[in-house]
Amino acid sequence: MRREFADILDECLQELNRGANLEALLRRYPDCASELRPLLEAALAVREAPRPRLSPRANAAGRQRLMRAVARKRRQREARRARRPLLRWPSLRLPRPSLAPIAAILALTIVLASVGAVTAAADSLPDSPLYPVKLATERVQLALTPHPVGKARLHLSFAERRLQEVRAQLELRGTVSPLALEVMQRETRQALTAIGMAPQEEAWDLLDDFVTLSLKERDILARVKDEVPPPAQEAVED
Repeated sequence: MRREFADILDECLQELNRGANLEALLRRYPDCASELRPLLEAALAVREAPRPRLSPRANAAGRQRLMRAVARKRRQREARRARRPLLRWPSLRLPRPSLAPIAAILALTIVLASVGAVTAAADSLPDSPLYPVKLATERVQLALTPHPVGKARLHLSFAERRLQEVRAQLELRGTVSPLALEVMQRETRQALTAIGMAPQEEAWDLLDDFVTLSLKERDILARVKDEVPPPAQEAVED
């Protein structure tokens, strides 16, 4: 029988804190490596990020936003339970333990331990020391979203965020880093892949949003190509 995922996750987190290699841990548990990876990567990114010094007011505001989000998730879960029918035919299939509660606990632990880093990372740009924290929190969001349509919408939202980061770099610095272009194009590809896994009736609406995003990306890439240094131009052409 497969070990409880929560036990495996807890063991891996302890091993990471002792300096274990992430890939070695994933090879140790191949059956749940795909579930472990985003959560362990998120924990590593937050742990290794610099700890900015926020004012007490900013720190309190970050914690309040977090607790409001937790309360909202709890209300949504209770509402779903209230809508469930009281009587059900017994199922012969054994339900697989849900990853969402485990991931939620991990996300809450990470964020409560590093509210300052996560709050400061929200507006960070590529090449910032806090940028990996921003990407890590997005991976946790994806891990908490099991439905294909939800994942596709998140990827579209993140791709739009990457586009805004490219624009911000261009306006602030007059140039764009190759990393910013790379993560934008990667997120766009992941959005298209996620749309392909969504049910057909929802996929059409998602594709409309994807086309709109792609047109905006094309415009910014055409502008960037003439204004960025040669290394970044190679990323644009790719």
